[in-house]
Amino acid sequence: MREHGYEKDVIQQALETCGPDLQRCIDYCLVPAESGHASEHAIATEENWAAHVIQGLGYDETTTTEALELCEFSFSAAVRLLLLGNDQAKAAQLGVNHFRRHTTNRVYGIPEQTLSSDPVRAAYEDRARQDLDMRVRAVDLGQYAGGTTAACFWLSLAAGLAHTRWEVPGQALPALPEMAALLATIRETPLSDLDHRTTTVSPRTSPVGQAAFLLRRYMCHGPDAVLLRADMLNMLFPAFAALDSQSDRRQLQQYKAWVKKLASKEYADELVLLATAHTLQVEIVCVPFTPEAANAPWAISTYRPQGGQLLVHRRIMLGNNDVHYSWLAITDSKETNTEKNTHPMQL
Repeated sequence: MREHGYEKDVIQQALETCGPDLQRCIDYCLVPAESGHASEHAIATEENWAAHVIQGLGYDETTTTEALELCEFSFSAAVRLLLLGNDQAKAAQLGVNHFRRHTTNRVYGIPEQTLSSDPVRAAYEDRARQDLDMRVRAVDLGQYAGGTTAACFWLSLAAGLAHTRWEVPGQALPALPEMAALLATIRETPLSDLDHRTTTVSPRTSPVGQAAFLLRRYMCHGPDAVLLRADMLNMLFPAFAALDSQSDRRQLQQYKAWVKKLASKEYADELVLLATAHTLQVEIVCVPFTPEAANAPWAISTYRPQGGQLLVHRRIMLGNNDVHYSWLAITDSKETNTEKNTHPMQL
């Protein structure tokens, strides 16, 4: 904003009034205080601004209000709560450190074999059957795609898109010209050939690996990455900045550095799922693995596009343990061809 010539005190007033919502700050700066029109400007209170940003992420007014009230109108706490499935116990147990990957230079490894062990897979399948009336098979596609690592979400997403017969949106066609053919091939591939335990094909070069690499590149790589578009910045950055209200390391430069890591070596998290659902116009359902220390099963989360409406219902089922994702292939379900009447962000 300074680069565009706005006065320092005007910028400060805009930030105090509008928070880290770039477009609202710019709109505020366009109305000089001495013009007499400032009183006509939509100057929101902190609570109204928080509700505006959260609803911009796709949550409805009722859920937004309930989350803010539960968190005593702490925007930071409310965002964390909603991203973690509106589950207070889960949010309390994971705390702020769950999102520490956003602001560190280091990429933390994970015990992949532990996070995708047989008991974890069985837990996903049991939970889907008991809570969602779905018969699924947990398929772990590993974490390598193309020349990238930490790709488990993108691999699972590619497999899920293939089996929902998802079609590339028009605006994404120039960046994903090969996607339709790759997804058709994945759809015909036996599940055993997709699971990294049983396949004999390297996921780095397989059709699912290629599709995952392209999806990740589209969302995260380079200056044209979806996560760096102005509309996506306006949607995600306020939440990114607020996830740890005590930190001064959640500025725009840290956001951009995080996106750069996501393109090749960092694991996706709830913010990425939210952005992906919005961009690809799909519903992503996440069945969490609940640790033994938890007092009750963690809530199943659902991420949908802004507004929660889908012209064609495409549901991607995932299992999640920490930042490791597995694809839950639907094998038999009463829900296969119907849509549950659920809140856009939680089942």
